[in-house]
Amino acid sequence: RNRRRWIEVLAERIHARWPVLVQHEPARVRVALRHQSEQSLHLALVPVRRVQTRRDRLEHRPVRIDGEVRAQIFRVEPLAPLHTAPALRAIEEAESVLPDVPHVAVFDTGFHATIPDAAATYGLPRQWREEWGVRRYGFHGLSVRWSAEQVQVPRLVVCHLGGGCSVTAVLDGRSVDTTMGFSPLEGVPMATRSGSIDPGSILYVMREYGLGVDELDL
Repeated sequence: RNRRRWIEVLAERIHARWPVLVQHEPARVRVALRHQSEQSLHLALVPVRRVQTRRDRLEHRPVRIDGEVRAQIFRVEPLAPLHTAPALRAIEEAESVLPDVPHVAVFDTGFHATIPDAAATYGLPRQWREEWGVRRYGFHGLSVRWSAEQVQVPRLVVCHLGGGCSVTAVLDGRSVDTTMGFSPLEGVPMATRSGSIDPGSILYVMREYGLGVDELDL
C-alpha cells in the first residue's frame, strides 16, 4: 500500500519536476536512463495527445503506462505524428532498460480539459463532434501549467513560442481557451505548420490541382 501511495505522489509531482523527459530519440532515452540510478529514476514523461477512448480517465492526471494506454496512444498517433510515434518508441526503450519500475504518461492536453464547450466546440455536424470526437483539445499544456504556476494572477495569457507555437488564456489557474485545436496544426503560424487557414483553400487545391492527402499532410 505504501508503494502504491508513493507511486501516486510521484506521478502527481511529475507536472512540476521529472527525472527524465522522454522526447524524440530512443538513443537519447537510453543514455539518460543509464545515467540514473534505479532509486532516482521512476518516471518517464511522455508528451502525447489526449486519448479519446478513455477521455475522463486520462485528461486530468498522469497514468501508469500499460498495454491499454499504449494501444490508445498508438490509435491517435496520426493526429500528432511528430511527437507521438517517437514517444511510443521511447516508451519501449525505457521499459526495456528499466522493466521493473513504473512508467508514467502525462498528457499534454490534460491542462486544457477545463476549456468550456463554447471554446472547444466547432461548428461541425453532431456526428463529427459527438461520435468522432472532433473538437478543440489544445496542446502545450505542461508548459502552460508551469507558466501559470510561476505567475499566479487571476488572468494570464501564456505564449508558448518555439518550433510549435500556441497562445492560451488562463483564468484563475485554469485553461479557458487556446489556439491549438483538434490537432497541433491550428493556431498561429509555426516553423513547419501553417497555423489556421481557410479550409476552402485546401479543398480548392485538391479539386483544381489534384493534390491528395499525402501531398498535403507533409
